[in-house]
Amino acid sequence: LLGLMTPVLQPMVRGQTVESVTTANGPAVEAKKDSVSQEDLKKNWTSFRGFGSNGHATDATPPLSWSAKQSKNIVWKTPIAKHGMSSPVVWNRRLFLTGADDESRDIYCFDTETGKLVWAHAVNGIPDSPADGLLPEVLEETGFAAPTVATNGQFIAAVFATGELVCVDMEGQRVWAKHLGTPNNHYGHASSLICNRDLLFVQYDQKKGSKLLAFEIATGKPEWQAVRDEMSWSSPILVENNNRTELILTDNKSVCSYAPKTGKRYWRVECLD
Repeated sequence: LLGLMTPVLQPMVRGQTVESVTTANGPAVEAKKDSVSQEDLKKNWTSFRGFGSNGHATDATPPLSWSAKQSKNIVWKTPIAKHGMSSPVVWNRRLFLTGADDESRDIYCFDTETGKLVWAHAVNGIPDSPADGLLPEVLEETGFAAPTVATNGQFIAAVFATGELVCVDMEGQRVWAKHLGTPNNHYGHASSLICNRDLLFVQYDQKKGSKLLAFEIATGKPEWQAVRDEMSWSSPILVENNNRTELILTDNKSVCSYAPKTGKRYWRVECLD
């Protein structure tokens, strides 16, 4: 079971700044750097288990007890159209979830203060997606919407057990989408997504042909691909190790570290056999 677990370490993600730059001709222009600030990341919940992938909300004061039956400390309840095992992701007043069945896949956006459905994006019309009757088999416990989405505050990306990867903007409008190939995975695809600056990372493990993928989140442009020898259902995390940002993955035998910019594998330790 250890080989299926997502590692938990503290990440370092550098933030966005806007600077005034004086050109040779004198006028000042604005230059953007990176995507979001570290403070924004800490205040929000951008991926599975939140900032640091450790389930710790640094600025939150949640109730220590609650009861759905008695409505104790329950602000609102909202039904969700489709089943999903993914976790919620929050950016400011917007909460994102996925749901899916053997007919369709959806991304949902809710208002965090009212529970009202703001928008729903239907994941359809993606070239090479599996047709009805050709969908992969998944366990009931996993379903088609087990991976948690990821956001960088500008875009939301979601992946499903069908191999469909889609990115929408904060208003639910599709930016890009692609089919990664139907995963050969006897439990169903469950690894969640994660962002670092302008890159989106997808751990796409299978019985054969496991790989780690990086895309430019704003365009869907492939940045790099790393071949993996093993598989798991864990999710990647980002950590700062000796002043170097590393992308950490586990599989059923080892823990591996990759360079986020290039996909180069820094190290691999067999410790989970």
